[in-house]
Amino acid sequence: MTSDHQNNAALADSVQALIHSWDYFKLDYPQVVEKVPEQYFVPNGLIELIFLQDLEVYEGAYGQGLQKLPSAFVWGQTKHGNRVSIKGSGHWFEIKLYPWAFELLFGHPAESLPATGTSFVALSKEFERLTEQIRLAKNAAEAIANFEDFALQQLEYNRFIQPFLIYSFEQFLHKNGQVKISSLCQKMNVSRQYFSHYFKEKVGLSPKYYSRILRLRHAVDTTYKAPDKSQTEIALDAGYYDQAHYINDFRAILHQSPQSFFQQKQFIYWDL
Repeated sequence: MTSDHQNNAALADSVQALIHSWDYFKLDYPQVVEKVPEQYFVPNGLIELIFLQDLEVYEGAYGQGLQKLPSAFVWGQTKHGNRVSIKGSGHWFEIKLYPWAFELLFGHPAESLPATGTSFVALSKEFERLTEQIRLAKNAAEAIANFEDFALQQLEYNRFIQPFLIYSFEQFLHKNGQVKISSLCQKMNVSRQYFSHYFKEKVGLSPKYYSRILRLRHAVDTTYKAPDKSQTEIALDAGYYDQAHYINDFRAILHQSPQSFFQQKQFIYWDL
C-alpha cells in the first residue's frame, strides 16, 4: 500500500471514530403544524447534525413558543428536554457525533453551540455546499458518502483534542455517567479544575451535569426497553440513591414526572 493510500485509509478510520451513529428514515406527519402533536426531545449527550428533505421541524424550550428550524441544523448540548413538532412527509438524515468531534470537523468547540437548533450556514458559509449535497441525496448511502467526503477534507486541518478528554469521555459513556471525577483526574494526571474547564469547552456541559444527562438517559432507555421494570429498579440501576432522587432529576431536566412523561408516549426517542 502506498503512503497516500495509507494516509487516506487512516483518515477514513478517523472519520468513523468521530461518529457515534447515524439514521436515515422516512417520516409522515400532517401538513398543518397545529395538528401535529408536540413531542419531547430527550437529551442524549451527543451533538446531532440534522438534514431534512421535504420536512419542517419546529422547536421550543419548555413554556416557550415553537420556532421553525432551518432544513439543515445542529442540535448542541441541552440541559433540558425541548419541545419539538415535525410537519410534512419526507426524509430525516441524522448524524450523531461525539461532542468533542464537532470541533475537529467544524472548527467550533461544542460549548459555543446554542442548545436549540442552529443553521450550518450560520456557522460558516463553507458548509452550504455540504447541506445542498445531502439535501439532494437520493438515498442513505449517497448522503453518508457526501458527509464522509466533507469530513475527510476537514480532518486535513489537523485540529487537536487532548487524548485524556477522549479517554474520559469513553468512561462517561461506558459507565452511563457513573464516574468518580476525582479518581478519573488522578488516573489521567490532570487537575480537576483544568479537566472540568477543558471538558466543558469540548463537550458543551460540565462533567457533573453531563453525568446527570447520561444517567437520566440510561433510565429512559431502560424504561423504554424494559417497561415491566419498576421505577425503583430503574432508579437504582441508573445509579440514583433512591426513586425520589430519580424523580427529582427527571422533573428538573424534562419538566414532568416519569409517570406523566411515559404515559403521553409523545417523545422523540431514537435508540442509542
